[in-house]
Amino acid sequence: MKRFSVAEKFYLLAGCLILLLFSFEPQTLLAQSALDFYNLGNKFFSEKEYDSAVVYYEKAVEMGANDADLFYNLGNAYFKSRKLGRAILNYRRALLISPRSKEIKYNLAFSRAFLRDDIKPVYSGFIYNVYSFVINFFSFRELLYIILLCSLFVTLFGVVLILKGRKIARKGLFMFSVLLVVFCSIYAMKFRDPWQRKLAVVVVPELQVRSAPDSSAELLFSIHEGTIVVTSEEREGWVRIKIQDGKEGWGNIESVEQVIPAKRKR
Repeated sequence: MKRFSVAEKFYLLAGCLILLLFSFEPQTLLAQSALDFYNLGNKFFSEKEYDSAVVYYEKAVEMGANDADLFYNLGNAYFKSRKLGRAILNYRRALLISPRSKEIKYNLAFSRAFLRDDIKPVYSGFIYNVYSFVINFFSFRELLYIILLCSLFVTLFGVVLILKGRKIARKGLFMFSVLLVVFCSIYAMKFRDPWQRKLAVVVVPELQVRSAPDSSAELLFSIHEGTIVVTSEEREGWVRIKIQDGKEGWGNIESVEQVIPAKRKR
């Protein structure tokens, strides 16, 4: 029987790890009942009964489903039901899971054309565009997979280098160490960016933003359904929000819904 060398064992193990890592796709529709609700939603959508489709898609989400196609279809159903805010909310949830989907990006851009508010972002320019492209290219899950893969290779190349001292192991260790640092940095930037973690969408026709968490406080400005905001502190039914042009204030907490975590508010 052929005996494998240490190097051959290393490459065999590395290949198996790669296949295992990229063949693993978590079941996002966690239960058969969630899948049943999803299919019922599709049925009603195809029959142009959009309100009923929304009901069953939402039931699938309540069962724990976290799937890009589900949120995309839910966004479409809300858009057809003339609920622009919740359509944009669910397109953005779908985009978090599948950030390079052309269909999701197109429908999100199309729905945004119906927004009443024309808010100019305070951040723009080449550097910001590059930063935005980098942190939005990968989903959180994809980054975790890549970091795990790089960590495995760093460990494997380190073991080979210690045992055999081979030149290729030294090069591999250096390359994957650099990649590990790069992707850990991207993950950290994405995690710390409030426009990633604290993003919310206005889901009511109009939201009045005030200077304090009080209905009698000065009215600063109003924003409308579908506008994206960043939320921070909450206080007795109020939430502090910030819009893309830098304006801040307090609004009714029930008027906005977080993209992540996906809290269901009705």
